[in-house]
Amino acid sequence: MTLIPPHSEARGKEDDGCRVNELTLLLQDTVTGIIQNTMKWILAYVFCGLAAVALSAPSHLASASDKHTGCENKQADVIFIIDASGSIWAPDFAKQLRFVRGIVRHFDVSDRATNFAILSFSDTTQIEYSLDDPQDRSSIAHAIVSVIQTQGTTRTDDALATAGHLFARSKRYTALKIAVVLTDGQSDYPHMTRTEAAALHLAGVRVIAIGIGKDVDRNELLDIAQVDSRVFTVDSFGDLKHSRENVTKKMCSLGTSGNNEVNTPPTKDQRTGAKVSGDDHVLDQPRQHLTLFHNGHQRALSLTTLEEKETTQTWSS
Repeated sequence: MTLIPPHSEARGKEDDGCRVNELTLLLQDTVTGIIQNTMKWILAYVFCGLAAVALSAPSHLASASDKHTGCENKQADVIFIIDASGSIWAPDFAKQLRFVRGIVRHFDVSDRATNFAILSFSDTTQIEYSLDDPQDRSSIAHAIVSVIQTQGTTRTDDALATAGHLFARSKRYTALKIAVVLTDGQSDYPHMTRTEAAALHLAGVRVIAIGIGKDVDRNELLDIAQVDSRVFTVDSFGDLKHSRENVTKKMCSLGTSGNNEVNTPPTKDQRTGAKVSGDDHVLDQPRQHLTLFHNGHQRALSLTTLEEKETTQTWSS
């Protein structure tokens, strides 16, 4: 029997054939891998591009559900007043911010349309974003998500007063003024809250009050909003998303020809239901002077003698 040496010609031919087959298979696997990886990169690129477009889409590219009649090109100055007190759980505070951001996207934001400001309040009031700041949706959205919960108590009165200062400084004199107040409980000083709310109403500001949870005082919400249809209540922060559409529609309808809501002195006490008239309404509370603003100067108008005098405080415009 003849043995074929390991390196014989016949064995060499066999090995050559195996190597050719191996190279062919390797080449096929390489090409297939390149194609598969290329397709993955293409799909990933397309997906990321579409996601980026969706996140940055302007209002006219938004879905139909994001559009509400009356919001387009609405000329208004809107101030959101966000409760940042310690009674709110951190995840619930985040839901409050998402609620506000969701409303903003329904409006055309520009110098000729809607402008926004953001206030947060607890013991004190923080101006998170002013009506004087750049008015574009991305900047406002960034300001909203950057709001820090300061904890503390609930000085709703201070927040309303600060909103009044911002409105007074606005140079868009013909723009509708809207304040949206969110709170989860009764204010520290209801007496002062009623007074500051009355001052806003006298200045022509439309106020929407949103009460969250079971600790809110609906009578105080009525004092803040003045008109019952501008009061919204939800059982929890998780339910805010269900009221966003109705709140947005209410904001869009304010100041339109079909909306007859006007700021008028209340005809009854919201807490007792008793009829009031003349000096019996909320203006007979501690406030003895109405604060006026003109060309950056603050002036006090006596509500009893109607005498006007300039105070020492000056607000920059």
